[in-house]
Amino acid sequence: GSQAHNVRELAGMADKQAARPAAGKQLAGTSSMAMRASFFLLGLALVVSLSPRVADMQSPVAAGLIFRMPPAQPAAPDAKRATPPASLVGAAGDNTSLERAELAKGARAVPVDLPDEVITNMATQVFMGTPATGWTVDTRCFSSKQQPVAYGVGCGEDISWDLGMVQKFGFDMFLFDPTPKSIRYVEPFVERDPMNLHFIKEGMAAAPGTITFTMPKVSRFVSLRAGKHASTASRVIELPVNTLRNWMDLLGHTYLDVLKIDIEGSEYDVLENMMEENWFPMTQLLVEFHERFLSKADKPRHAKVIQGILAAGFRPFFTSETGQEISFIKVADLAECVREGPAK
Repeated sequence: GSQAHNVRELAGMADKQAARPAAGKQLAGTSSMAMRASFFLLGLALVVSLSPRVADMQSPVAAGLIFRMPPAQPAAPDAKRATPPASLVGAAGDNTSLERAELAKGARAVPVDLPDEVITNMATQVFMGTPATGWTVDTRCFSSKQQPVAYGVGCGEDISWDLGMVQKFGFDMFLFDPTPKSIRYVEPFVERDPMNLHFIKEGMAAAPGTITFTMPKVSRFVSLRAGKHASTASRVIELPVNTLRNWMDLLGHTYLDVLKIDIEGSEYDVLENMMEENWFPMTQLLVEFHERFLSKADKPRHAKVIQGILAAGFRPFFTSETGQEISFIKVADLAECVREGPAK
């Protein structure tokens, strides 16, 4: 309507300008300039009339002439995040988001609660691994992830749980253990599946470094205990250890779907450190407690650690017959997963 009228008006102006007689060189020059201006306006009006939505134009030349928008600049890299070795990093997906990192703060989860029958729903629980070393996990939060991430700390000579998590639920699995026997056992599995299994030859502790481990009394056993213990004080070995925070920074993770800890008594130091920092960056926490290793004076540590985990917004959904293995889930995360829909 109005655009067509403008076109006709501009065309009439051009006809009138062309019909005027020349009046000397100056008038002719002026007329010629006016005609060129008129035809330019006519052409511009035609472009507008034929392309009312310039943003939808397919011609990059036309779009560029009109908008001249500067190309988008790539985001600057985060200088604070360490670049992890390519051989160790799998598909992090949701486990690198800042939003998930905020959920690691236990206080965020405290106000959320669910009925016990929802938290301990056996229909959504799966036992994975051999009877001696397997673990029970809740599957409701697995379906929302393209590739969930788990850390298995303490491998020994049985990673059936870790392999099951990869094979059944498609986990990106990171294994941690510094003991020589465990290294010899785990490495062949990682070589066969380097895309989903990653092995870091370090133990977990409250601080990074190298510590003394006492070797088992029976040589065929694999588990080592941190520190020197009187019964086998002559059989010790120095091995590297690191913190959960350092591992996650190195690997580019801010949140874990599952953290499994079986570290022969060192779990108390590690969990107490998490309590002090109010930092529990995981949805599920599976812990084998070695309360029997605590001295009489240290026995209260066990109850305090359990209370600290509960205060961080977790609830137990499975406890083994011995009471040593406990599977916890963060209620705030579970509530979100229940709203999102059924598990795989």
